[in-house]
Amino acid sequence: MVERNGNTGGPPGVPSGRLPIGLTLSMVTIGCSLGLMVVVWNVGRPTANPLAFIAHASAVLCVAWGILAHVLCRRKPRLAASPYGHDLIAVLQVTQLVLGLAASVVMFYVATTAVLTRIPSLPFFAYEARLRVEVWPTGLLDVALVAVA
Repeated sequence: MVERNGNTGGPPGVPSGRLPIGLTLSMVTIGCSLGLMVVVWNVGRPTANPLAFIAHASAVLCVAWGILAHVLCRRKPRLAASPYGHDLIAVLQVTQLVLGLAASVVMFYVATTAVLTRIPSLPFFAYEARLRVEVWPTGLLDVALVAVA
């Protein structure tokens, strides 16, 4: 049974068979982000440490999505003021938060693991360090990118 406004028996005001624009935009942004990460990893392998790559890529994409949201607000104010524009800006900001959080979690994991694996090798412990965690020297740049975003 099709109602006059195009619904097919679902909740009023929600057309059946269509995804909400926010969900569609979020799938596009995360698909672009993950796709870009996979392409860069497979083409160039910029680093041998996968955790460093995840932190670098997340930090750069966090800034990139933030710049895109800022440019849309500045250059297209009518688009940003529309309902679809509000959804787009909100999705870009959430994507930015998720990527910044991913970079922060990876860097916190590496830092914590490095500290905890180096404690037993201190002079007053009789243990030998068995596990070595590589802490990349550009981690501060990743932190700065996430902070700027």
